[in-house]
Amino acid sequence: LPSRTMQVLVKDRLLQGGVKIHVSDEFLREYGVKSLEEVTYQRLVWQGAEQVLLEPEKFGTDGCMRLETDFDVTFKMSGPNGENMKCAASKDGFFRAYFPG
Repeated sequence: LPSRTMQVLVKDRLLQGGVKIHVSDEFLREYGVKSLEEVTYQRLVWQGAEQVLLEPEKFGTDGCMRLETDFDVTFKMSGPNGENMKCAASKDGFFRAYFPG
């Protein structure tokens, strides 16, 4: 696997009901954000032949993004003033997660 990539192997039963993505307090501190309540995310999805950003969404009350039916996601995060909270491992700043895999 390339550097800055991780692969997580889990039993199938642990993926039932989708995947949860949590954001660490350390990441939030890097952007001067005090709480995940101040952060939104926008998923990048295919609609027809082009990719579009969906409307901004808030993280759940338990502080996680829930993917109940999807097992891959590309998204961007924005802070309280709309500033982009970039993924350092991605040239375009988007976060990507693929599960299982």
